[in-house]
Amino acid sequence: MKLAISMIGKPVLVVLDEPTEGTDPVTKQIIWDALDEIKKNGCSVLITTRSMEECEALCDRIMVMIRDKIKYFGNLDGFKSQYSGYIVAITLEETPRYIRDLDKLRKIMHSTFGGHDDIENRELLVYKTTVDITLYQMFYAMDRIKTANPIVLRYTISNMTWEHIIT
Repeated sequence: MKLAISMIGKPVLVVLDEPTEGTDPVTKQIIWDALDEIKKNGCSVLITTRSMEECEALCDRIMVMIRDKIKYFGNLDGFKSQYSGYIVAITLEETPRYIRDLDKLRKIMHSTFGGHDDIENRELLVYKTTVDITLYQMFYAMDRIKTANPIVLRYTISNMTWEHIIT
């Protein structure tokens, strides 16, 4: 309904705040199709969204704001290449030389994968990678790191998500 109302008078710009938030998949697709048609008719569309899927479906350009600061402005492919990577969650073992072992692990992770880490607590280190590396290479490197560092109890590797990027 909001979309239909926004089109009264054939505007040159339509601004929508999370147009598909809370909708079912069928309604979401109907809205996306309508927005595509609006764009084809020469109207500019500006949306706010927290959905990467929605960005992929609708956006020619994106701007990412975090805490009132612009972190990225450009096309979606550029954004993905700038913010692609993996998240490594490392469960830490309490060792006699915990601080020294943790410092050593953090240096190894940074020199191997670039990026940065966040220590969630004494038992969990979350690392965001920035180097261009295959998943196979990632697991191979992490297996070697785990074997050489007694502080690493286990680890998981996942693709970076929208939530990881904005935090």
